[in-house]
Amino acid sequence: MLLTTIFSGGFGSGKSEIALNYVRFLKQSQSSVILADLDLVNPYFASRDQRDLLEREGIQVAAPFGSLRFSDVPALPVDIIKLLYGKVPMVIDLAGDEAGATVFGSLQEKVKQRGEYEMLLVVNPYRPFAENLPNMREMLNILEQSARTSFTGIVSNPNLIEDTTTDVILEGHALVKEYARSFQLPIRMVTVEQSFVTQVAGKIQEKIFPIRPLLRPDYLKK
Repeated sequence: MLLTTIFSGGFGSGKSEIALNYVRFLKQSQSSVILADLDLVNPYFASRDQRDLLEREGIQVAAPFGSLRFSDVPALPVDIIKLLYGKVPMVIDLAGDEAGATVFGSLQEKVKQRGEYEMLLVVNPYRPFAENLPNMREMLNILEQSARTSFTGIVSNPNLIEDTTTDVILEGHALVKEYARSFQLPIRMVTVEQSFVTQVAGKIQEKIFPIRPLLRPDYLKK
């Protein structure tokens, strides 16, 4: 049984959005699930912003509280360490930079000891750091070295937020597939906003995971 799923990726890759949607998906089949917000460097568009929604749905949230909620100083919530000793499925939203990934590096042995896990690199090829293979490879290497853990797969998340079209998704995913081949990593899922699922169905071979934006500011919502 997959006990831990880690989503990491650069700023704007969509990893927090995907982590939120994925933990809600898991809750449909699991009595208990945990979202651990380890994106402790970036206070913007953080998965912990949806704590109230998740807790209403019976999802446990491990994240900074109070004044630490918007802190830009990496500080590990102590309850995450305790929860790693249990066997409740956990989704980890991991910062996509060297400082943030280093926080996970101190936990990686506990994550591996608790059972089967996936560490997934979220790639939106329309972000500056992911627009070509050398930049993407540099990010992957930095994150793996800092987290002291190798990625096991890729999440393709091609979008331009409110300017997304079917062609944007398909063309972006084709680029992500090139990255995946170069890195010799499987694409575990292609995340697509719900309104586009029927439009891309049959045009994408990999598993499509529909998402509902939960962190998008109102001014970017259609």
